[in-house]
Formats: sequence, structure tokens, C-alpha cells
Amino acid sequence: MNKTTREGGTSSCDGGGRHDSPDTRDMLIDDVSIMSTDAIRQRTNLIDREIHIMKSDIDMINYETRTQRQKVFENIEKVKMNKQLPLLVSNVVEVLDPVDEDGK
Repeated sequence: MNKTTREGGTSSCDGGGRHDSPDTRDMLIDDVSIMSTDAIRQRTNLIDREIHIMKSDIDMINYETRTQRQKVFENIEKVKMNKQLPLLVSNVVEVLDPVDEDGK
């Protein structure tokens, strides 16, 4: 797609900010000019479906990334808790001398 620049020249930049070479654009124009309207619509629908699938994949990867980060955060907290020294707890037990059954 050609866009007019401020200086009055043209820029070969599509909406995505990618610069196509003139050969590639010419090939695409030739392909599209040969195709029927139905074929162009089918190709457009195919591209739309691929975009939808890619967006779904991105959303899934972002979700997995968030869950993995949460797990990492939880594990870091567990490690911090395990590094703390435990409280020393003891029971006081009275030691008795064993007494014989005879009462001695």
C-alpha cells in the first residue's frame, strides 16, 4: 500500500509498519487481479480464521505465563518460610525411678 509522505513522496508501508519490496507487492497485485471475487473472499476468510487462531494461542500462552509466574511466586514464598528457623518446642518430663512391684 503506498502512502504519501509529508515531503510529497510515497512510502511503501502497509498498516503493520512493514516495508514490502516492490517485487512482492507486484506479485501480490498480480495474484489478486487474477483471482475471482469468491476466491478473494475465501482467502480473506482463511486469513481471518488464522488471525483468530493466533489470537487464541496468544491468549492461552499469556494465561499459562500468568499461572506459571503465580506458581513461581508461591514457591518463592514457601522457600522463604522454610528458611526460617523453627521455634524450639519441648515438653518437660519428670524422670521417675522405677519402683519394684514389691514396694521397695
